[in-house]
Amino acid sequence: MGGISRSADGDVTFHYGSGVWADYWLVKTDAAGILQWQKTYGGTNQDWLYSVIQCSDGGYLMTGWTYSNDGDVAGSQALGDYWVAKKTAPEPFNGRMPWAAL
Repeated sequence: MGGISRSADGDVTFHYGSGVWADYWLVKTDAAGILQWQKTYGGTNQDWLYSVIQCSDGGYLMTGWTYSNDGDVAGSQALGDYWVAKKTAPEPFNGRMPWAAL
């Protein structure tokens, strides 16, 4: 599942900017709702995750918008670009972001 986070404590282990701006937040739980892993993506400005799906290869496709032009975001005009990013499987700490598009 996914959403946004402005935190860097509790279950959220990293935040790109100040607490004012949001990051994409990707979360995996088991069938009982127990946290398996979580990871934030984005840059030091506002990043809003709208949708996440699991792909047939086990990776995750995330879509939303960004005002960032640093961190995981490259090439943005920092004017509110739509951002699509793919994460490899099985878990984001060892996976890479093979591509992202604005």
